[in-house]
Amino acid sequence: MKISYYVLINDPDSEDNVLKTEIIRYVKNRMQNNQALKDPNTVSLNFVFYKKTGNTSYFMNHKEDPGGLMSEEISHYREDYIANYNISKCNGGKTEKIYLHDLTEETVVNGCN
Repeated sequence: MKISYYVLINDPDSEDNVLKTEIIRYVKNRMQNNQALKDPNTVSLNFVFYKKTGNTSYFMNHKEDPGGLMSEEISHYREDYIANYNISKCNGGKTEKIYLHDLTEETVVNGCN
């Protein structure tokens, strides 16, 4: 099972290094009490970050609706996309990678054997 969390950020920092540090700190704080990776059926967690805008704020009170004529998915708002932070289980550990904007992925933790 893969679990995704969507996070909206008010006024994200425009400097990539600062933004990356803030995202890593956010995920580390969220993971302190997160039990999902302990479930043997969970293979990865994905944190997806978007700017909080009029478009993305819709999803604070509504679920995505991928079907029908009026489909509404957060991924439709590519201009508001900020980053992904992916945590994947592997042999005896986990890897953590951040994908900031359209930059090359960066490994944050490589705990795989």
